[in-house]
Amino acid sequence: MGRMVAALAALSVLVVAGRAAGGEEASSSPSRERPRIFAPEELSRLALQPSDRPLGLRYARDQSGRKSLQAIGFVLPREIAQVRRLGLVAVYDAIFLSSSDRRLGTRLWLFRSPSGAGRWMAQTREKSLSLRLAPIPAPPLGDESWAVRGPVAVAAGAIISHAFRVGNLVEVVSLFGTRTPPTPREALIAARAALARLGR
Repeated sequence: MGRMVAALAALSVLVVAGRAAGGEEASSSPSRERPRIFAPEELSRLALQPSDRPLGLRYARDQSGRKSLQAIGFVLPREIAQVRRLGLVAVYDAIFLSSSDRRLGTRLWLFRSPSGAGRWMAQTREKSLSLRLAPIPAPPLGDESWAVRGPVAVAAGAIISHAFRVGNLVEVVSLFGTRTPPTPREALIAARAALARLGR
């Protein structure tokens, strides 16, 4: 279990530190509707709930909830300044674990404006590709989205991640496994469940 926690923690920190690049494999067209604007007090109900747990997983209450930047691995002042400049307001995790080798991690990033959230989406996508994760075909989710899969060397496992933006909120949904690698279908089901919590 410790290896899974380390792998997902490393991935989540690295995936959020890059710069935007190129076109996106799995991205929806920008919405013509008025952007949704979420508030910090909504995060606890917007995140996946214990009742949303996938089969064979349990909600990890001790690892879920509001997170400080330091708690998720941002320690250098320049790293913190980078996300603050984008207008980051709050971070919220919902984590589900199995008794064996599966883990579902979701992280919600709330920004002051949709433009800051959109820039974060682009940065995370480029960094995910620098981690040797490969873009995969996926239906569009929310206002814009991308999806990747690949190995997580630190834990000798595999991961599939979907990221999507709705208004000023970015959510990254990652399914990880070692002996039982995640499948695209399982990862997409989890991502759609997370999106449904946002009313989409």
